[in-house]
Amino acid sequence: MFNEKIEQNETCRIEPISIEEINGVSYESYSAVTSYKELFHLYPQITECIQSAFGGSIDISDLRHHIKGDMIILARDKNSGQVIGFSSTEISSPRSLFLRNDLPEDLGCYMAAATVKKETQKLNIYTNMTMLRLNFAIEKGIKLLFTRTQNPRVEETLTLLLDKTIGKGKYSVSRIYVPNCYKKMLTEDEPIGKYLTYRTEINYDNGDAYIIFFTIL
Repeated sequence: MFNEKIEQNETCRIEPISIEEINGVSYESYSAVTSYKELFHLYPQITECIQSAFGGSIDISDLRHHIKGDMIILARDKNSGQVIGFSSTEISSPRSLFLRNDLPEDLGCYMAAATVKKETQKLNIYTNMTMLRLNFAIEKGIKLLFTRTQNPRVEETLTLLLDKTIGKGKYSVSRIYVPNCYKKMLTEDEPIGKYLTYRTEINYDNGDAYIIFFTIL
């Protein structure tokens, strides 16, 4: 799977719009990525990064689907150039994105896929990518942030960063339970947060998840 080949087309290759270095890691931001083929030169590394984080359990069609968005961030080791982190962010309404009439129709910033290569998960890469995504939303004046996850650490990270940037009490948080969302637990080990747990609320083996909304007041 990691050695999968795709048709290379130099005419569709895109370059980062910005690069920020933090503690030996370069964070490359790409704008308006419509297909994984636009990042074909890094596609094998992105695939390896995502599969490393999820133990190789992600279906290749689903993986390709997530390599697009209004902003893609690639975290790359400064010395080797290897992709060690990936995230995608989309501007959309929850209602249209998830095709559910019970969800808000306001335009929001969807924190879609975000992964860090397993052996580099202690380097604050996920937190740094999330901060860049949050800044992206704030700069565009977007008041609604949302994500879908089984992992309480995702909620913890966004809460921590919103406390720092927006301030406690200046945003609200709500969740919507989604049974059998992923059909299975996505990670090899059950995700456990520092102070949050979903263990008593969702069935990981069933693939349950939450859609979590952060609304800036």
